[in-house]
Amino acid sequence: NTLTLSKVYKINLYLHQQTINTMQEIINIITDVTGVTESDIISKDRTRRVTEARFVLSAMLHKYTNLTLDRIGKVSNRDHSTAVYHLKQYKLLYEVDVCFRTAAIDVDELIDLPVNRPL
Repeated sequence: NTLTLSKVYKINLYLHQQTINTMQEIINIITDVTGVTESDIISKDRTRRVTEARFVLSAMLHKYTNLTLDRIGKVSNRDHSTAVYHLKQYKLLYEVDVCFRTAAIDVDELIDLPVNRPL
């Protein structure tokens, strides 16, 4: 359940007074929220749930890190042009797919949790 995962992360961050900002932390949140594993993300799997997790990963890495598009692509075992495609697909799905948008918002809120925001 996404709400349960969100609550666990918020409590953990509040207790440890941390912010999430590393690539691995972002990957961990995405795998927890989507149920897709890291090995799924780097695989050639083209099922919808895996590709949508890649879209969210690319968008969040682009938003929260200083990684180049080339490096973002390499995180998911792809190239920079695929990272660009992922960003475009993220924007499109965010606009039209309520389930995708909800999962993306959950991930974004977990990543962007300020250090001292009350629960």
